[in-house]
Amino acid sequence: MSVVYGTDIMLSLLFVGGDSDMLNAVWHFFEKYGDIRVETSGFDDALGVLENDSFDFVISCVGTSEMECLSLLKCLRDKGNNVSFIIFAEKGRGSDVIKVFNGGACYHVEKEGCNEGRFTEILDYVRKTQISKISGEMPEYTPEKLSDIIRFLPDAAFAIDTSGLVTEWNPSIERMTGVKREDIIGKGNYAYSVPFTGESGPCLADYALKNTGPERHGKYPIVNDGFCLSSIVFVTALNDGKGAFLLLKAKPFYDKKGRIAGAIETVTDITRMKKIEYDLFEKEHLLKTLMDNLPGIVYRSFNNSDWTMKFISAGCRNLTGYTADEIINDRIISYGSMIHPNDRMRVWDNIQESVNKRQPFQLVYRIYSREGEEKWVWEQGRGVFEGDRLLGLEGLVLDISKGKLAHDTMNEINRKLSLLSSITRHDILNNLSQAMSSLSLIQDEIKSKRGKNLFENANHRLNRIRDQVVFTSRYQDLGTESSLWQNLYNVIEDVSGVARDAGVSVENNTAGWCIYADSMIRAVFYNLIENSMLHGKKVKNIILSVSESKKGLCICYRDDGVGIPADKKKLIFNSDYGDNTGFGLYLSRQILGITGISIEETGKNGVLFEILVPKNKYKKY
Repeated sequence: MSVVYGTDIMLSLLFVGGDSDMLNAVWHFFEKYGDIRVETSGFDDALGVLENDSFDFVISCVGTSEMECLSLLKCLRDKGNNVSFIIFAEKGRGSDVIKVFNGGACYHVEKEGCNEGRFTEILDYVRKTQISKISGEMPEYTPEKLSDIIRFLPDAAFAIDTSGLVTEWNPSIERMTGVKREDIIGKGNYAYSVPFTGESGPCLADYALKNTGPERHGKYPIVNDGFCLSSIVFVTALNDGKGAFLLLKAKPFYDKKGRIAGAIETVTDITRMKKIEYDLFEKEHLLKTLMDNLPGIVYRSFNNSDWTMKFISAGCRNLTGYTADEIINDRIISYGSMIHPNDRMRVWDNIQESVNKRQPFQLVYRIYSREGEEKWVWEQGRGVFEGDRLLGLEGLVLDISKGKLAHDTMNEINRKLSLLSSITRHDILNNLSQAMSSLSLIQDEIKSKRGKNLFENANHRLNRIRDQVVFTSRYQDLGTESSLWQNLYNVIEDVSGVARDAGVSVENNTAGWCIYADSMIRAVFYNLIENSMLHGKKVKNIILSVSESKKGLCICYRDDGVGIPADKKKLIFNSDYGDNTGFGLYLSRQILGITGISIEETGKNGVLFEILVPKNKYKKY
C-alpha cells in the first residue's frame, strides 16, 4: 500500500457511462496506481453494482442527455447513499452540469476525449478529498468553478448572489444585450433587467432565490417543474427596439452547507421559433376555416369496408348529421354504413382499383344522413403510402345533391323536349311528303315557262325544308349529355369507315391522346369527312395528325381536294352558308366550343382544319 500525502489510504472508484474506449482508458490509467481500485459500469447496471459493493467515489459521464446521470444520482440519494459524486462532462454542457450539481454532485471535470490530464485532475481531487474526509474538512465547490461553467454555457446566462448583485455575466449575454461584463458585475437594484425591458425590476432569478415563485412574471405565467422556474416573455428593448420573445429559466445554487448562495438565469432568444409557430398557427387556422366551411368533408381514413375515419373535418355534421367525434374510429357510426347499400360495392371496387394502381379516384354515390335523408356526394381522394405500405386514404367529399337534382331535372326536360321535337319533325315530314306529292301530280299540268319556274322554286324550297328537318334530328342531343374524356384515335376510327368504304384513304396519326369534349364529338369528324367527300371533288387522301405547343394540342385535318377559297374560309362556319343545309360546320364549332375547343380553316392546297384543344382539356394515355 502506498503513502498518499503522508497517509495510508486505499481508494475505490466506480466509473459509470461512456463508450468502451473511454472505460478501457479509465481502467488502465487508475489500475497502475497500487492504492486505487477501479470498477466500470453502464448506467443500467450501476445501481446493482453499488448495492453489492461500496465505493468512495462515483465518476459519472454526462452523455447526450443529463437525465441518466441525474437519475442515477437521485436514486442513490433516495436510498441514503451519500457517496461522493463527480461529473465527467464535455465542454459546453454547463447547463446539464448545473442540474446535476443541484442534485447533489460534488465536483466537475471537463472531458476531452481520453486525455490523461483530465484523469490526473480526477485523481488529484479524490486523493485530496479523501484526506479531507479523514481530517473532517470537505473541499468547497468554489464560486470560481461555477463562474467557469456559466462562461462556457452556449445560452445567454447570468448569476446573482443572495443580495441581488450580479456575480457572472457570460459572453453570450454580452452579445445579446450589448452590455459588457465589466460594466455590470457587482451591480444590484435589478440592473440586470434593464437591458431587456428598459427598466429595473425583478427577474426570474430573484424568484428562484426564494426557491419558489409567483404564478406570473408580470403578465406571463411561470412554470415550476420542481427543478427550475421557467417562463416565456416578450421584451421590448432588444433587437433595436423591435423586441424579442425569450425563454427564461432560473435555478438557485447552494453552498457546501446546503444553503442558497445565489441563482443562475439562462436567456434564450426564441423569436424565430415563435414566428414559425405563429405562421404555422395561421396556416392551421386558415386550413381549419376552409375545411369547416366546405359543403362537405375532408378526411383521412383506413382502407377497410367501414372506411373507418382517423380524421374528419367539422363539415361532416352538415353533410351527415353526425359530429366528427361520433364518426372517428367508428365511435357511434362508421362512414361506410352511411353509403347507400346499392352503391357500396361499386364504391369499394372503384377505390381498390385506383389504390392498386396508385392513382387518384373520383366517384359519385349516395349516402343516408342521420335523419334518413338521401344525399348525392362527389368524392375525390387517393391512397397514402409509406414505401410499399398503404397507410390509408385521404380525400374530399362534397354534397352535390342540389346539382344532381338540377341535372336530373334538366335531363328530364331535355328528354321531353326531344320527344316533342321528334313528334313535331314526324308531323312536318308527313305534311311535306303530302305537299311534294301534290306538286308532282300537277307538274304535267303546268304549261307556261313562268309556271314551271315557280314549280321548280317551290319544289326546291320544300326539299330544303325537308333536309333541314332531317339534319336537326342528327344533332338533337347536342349539349344534353355531360362532356367526358374520350380517346381521340378511337373517335376518328369510329367515323372513318364512310370514307374508306368509298375508296378514300384515311391516315389516322392521333394515337396516344385523350381529349375532354362533348359526347357528340364524333359528329364533328363525321361532318369534316362528309364535307371532303361532297365538296372536295377529287379527294383521295385524308390525313389527321396532332402536335403540342404552348397554346395546347392542335389536331390537324387535311385532304387533297380543291380546298376552300380564301374569301369563304370564315363564312363556312355561319349557319346560313352552304350548298345544302349550312348547319354542319356551324354546329361542329358549337360542339367543340362546349369545352373551349376552337376550329379554324387555314388550308392552301386542299382543306386544313386546325382544331385547338386548351391545355387542361387533353392528356396522354
